[in-house]
Amino acid sequence: MYDSKNVCNYLLKVKRKVCFLVIDFTWKVFSQTGNIETYLLMKELEKESDIMENNQNGSTNDHPIETNM
Repeated sequence: MYDSKNVCNYLLKVKRKVCFLVIDFTWKVFSQTGNIETYLLMKELEKESDIMENNQNGSTNDHPIETNM
């Protein structure tokens, strides 16, 4: 039988890979079209990916403070 911990780890790896592929795809579309909405979608996906990664690492801060000025 499958160990539930191994299955969860596998699913998390797949989820990270899918996130990366979607972000990479949106970058390619933006770089070829210059569509600002595609760029904004990519940035939102990156932010969600970072939040998801922080939650998996034990952080509970769902809304990190942006320090870019």
